Amino acid sequence: MPPIIERAKAKLNLFLHITGRRDDGYHLLDSGVVMLDLADELTLAVADDFELKIPGEAPCALPDNSVVRMAIAVAAALDVPCNEDGLPPLRVTLTKHIPTGAGLGGGSSDAAAMLRGMEVFYGQKLPHDQCRKLVAEIGADVSIFLQDRPLRMQGIGHDLQPFDVPAGLCALVVKPAEGLATASVYHAFRETMPEIAPQPALMLPTGLNILDFCGWLKEATRNDLQAVACGMLPEIGDVIAALSRQEGCLLARMTGSGSACFGLFAAEETMMRAAESIRHAHMDWFVKACRVG
Repeated sequence: MPPIIERAKAKLNLFLHITGRRDDGYHLLDSGVVMLDLADELTLAVADDFELKIPGEAPCALPDNSVVRMAIAVAAALDVPCNEDGLPPLRVTLTKHIPTGAGLGGGSSDAAAMLRGMEVFYGQKLPHDQCRKLVAEIGADVSIFLQDRPLRMQGIGHDLQPFDVPAGLCALVVKPAEGLATASVYHAFRETMPEIAPQPALMLPTGLNILDFCGWLKEATRNDLQAVACGMLPEIGDVIAALSRQEGCLLARMTGSGSACFGLFAAEETMMRAAESIRHAHMDWFVKACRVG
């Protein structure tokens, strides 16, 4: 059987509102999420035993890796032969392009790609309800990576609705050298905001062009984790300032829990000039010009 190749796309949170907190500590979100053409690549091939290779990285501890945890869960659900650790006989190569500690969803996207790849490899598709339950056990936001389209994500990440984003939107992703752990950022937010006041429901627009859409994002939305993350890593503020200074940048903001940020542009050519300018001035930053969608 030829190898199965799956792309694991990065995501951007164009906005991220924290609307509440459950008794178990989970934060309730309202977020507009889009996919980028920045992606990891996952290859599955026949093997005698399970093997995971991540070129350029040291071997990872199996329990801490989202791809391995997804492999165990899917193998059990599909009832395929496994070793004593519950892992199927697959050689998995994960080629990383999405930086870690960035708020770009790389680990969750890799897990979703593993699910898709195993369904193809074994010629079986999990029933919708079983798939939804399995994905939720791996990570709250994994489900968004099973739908390659803009989404509004609410609650703890399982309530997904369509999100109307204009075609042709470009995003320049910039990350400082240091990353942030998602759990640490949410913990800091909880410390600074022990109580979350009720908020009016956000009404999403439809049919806007790029300029009007970015204007709406700037005026009506925000990232509630941005201030906390900037306090933990002030260089995030430098990244946002650098993006904001670029000609044609319509909005500069942090994505997710950071530390990556993005600038939105209406024209790819303008975005490419901005990327070159920032890359030249900050050689230690990750800079990637992306198409949205």
